[in-house]
Amino acid sequence: MNLSPRKFPTTNLSDTLVVVPDELEGNDVFRRLADVCQAPLVGQCSFEPSAFEEKHVIACGHLANIVSIARLYNGRHCYVDTLFPGSDDYLVRSISDPYAAGNNAIVAGASSDAGLFDAVADLTKRLETSDGVVTRLHAYRLSEPPDQPDASQ
Repeated sequence: MNLSPRKFPTTNLSDTLVVVPDELEGNDVFRRLADVCQAPLVGQCSFEPSAFEEKHVIACGHLANIVSIARLYNGRHCYVDTLFPGSDDYLVRSISDPYAAGNNAIVAGASSDAGLFDAVADLTKRLETSDGVVTRLHAYRLSEPPDQPDASQ
């Protein structure tokens, strides 16, 4: 049996929605990301989960501060919370069509605000060098990898 390599679907940046924690909606770092994508910037309270079916979603934050990441987290697509990636570290990654609607998600996630600003800056830099279409994205900063669980955990 011949298996073809899995092809990651493209994300057209002009067809995205950038979702941020409400208190950061007016911040220049997040506005810059939305401008690069030529996409609307919305606070998490204005986010409707049906957006995953209508557009590519760029979710910025972690499980406890943004509903779009909570939905991805609960669907086991991405684990960014107050413990991981930890301290001022971050994770930027794309998720291929998480809800089988033909749209991807991109997470700029961090446990702290400082890490989140760095994650969004990293993502913005990567998107600025694209031609408006991206495929798989994966970047991170982990200063201390998580401890391995012991037998009792």
